[in-house]
Amino acid sequence: IGPNDEVRGVNTYFGMNFGSKAVVLTTGTFMNGRIWVGRASMAAGRAGEAPSTGLTETLTGLGFETDRLKTGTPARVDSRTVNFAGLEEQPGDEDVRWFSFDPSVHVPRPQMSCYLTHTTAATHSLIRDNLQETPVYGGWVDALGPRYCPSIEDKIVRFADKESHQIFLEPEGRNTPELYVQVRRR
Repeated sequence: IGPNDEVRGVNTYFGMNFGSKAVVLTTGTFMNGRIWVGRASMAAGRAGEAPSTGLTETLTGLGFETDRLKTGTPARVDSRTVNFAGLEEQPGDEDVRWFSFDPSVHVPRPQMSCYLTHTTAATHSLIRDNLQETPVYGGWVDALGPRYCPSIEDKIVRFADKESHQIFLEPEGRNTPELYVQVRRR
């Protein structure tokens, strides 16, 4: 920060200084980030990454308003514990699409499948009987989210008239056993 409160660069956690005429903050959800594992909460980013700490306090000290964002990212399960025999495979698209229009960065890889299953009356009962064990319905999280990834418990509560919901098990990546539990209303 310069003498007129102008940005002159960035000082990192590791003591490195980067001078610049302007700085763009793309904080995502890591800024004082927290994750929940059951009833335990800890400072963290995602997938074992660290949160961004100190930035919130610096911005507040400069007069900026800050607030908590909640992504509502769905639960993850360990694929090594899933019985895939009764699930419906959902293969990737035959027409592969790229995140870049630059063909020199395209790396062809085999598509990864998702798997589909459905909730049942027994699933709904189990979830309703244990809502107090979830961060939102247990009252431990009250922040609003910038986007909405509906959790299974949210679907059961908000769409109580539905007998079943689709559940997609989606691989989080090629080198991790974690699967996202994505819920869709039928």
